[in-house]
Amino acid sequence: MLKTKTLICSSISENMSGVELVENEIFGPKENEVLIKVKAASVNFPDLLMTQGKYQHKPDLPFGLGMEGSGIVQSVGSKVLKAR
Repeated sequence: MLKTKTLICSSISENMSGVELVENEIFGPKENEVLIKVKAASVNFPDLLMTQGKYQHKPDLPFGLGMEGSGIVQSVGSKVLKAR
């Protein structure tokens, strides 16, 4: 089990009052997932628009912010194809 933090939007608002930093527990990747240790991430203008309900993509609430990131692959699920 790993602990991580996620910027979560739980309600749509003009002033980002529906956004909070939440600590999560991760138990590892599922069979079709990759677990990445994020070293850098950004919250950009489209993320802000999504918290206000003004972006063309409107995910179901709650949703995590941050469309961009970089990091190191920690582990892969059993059905993820591995590079040779």
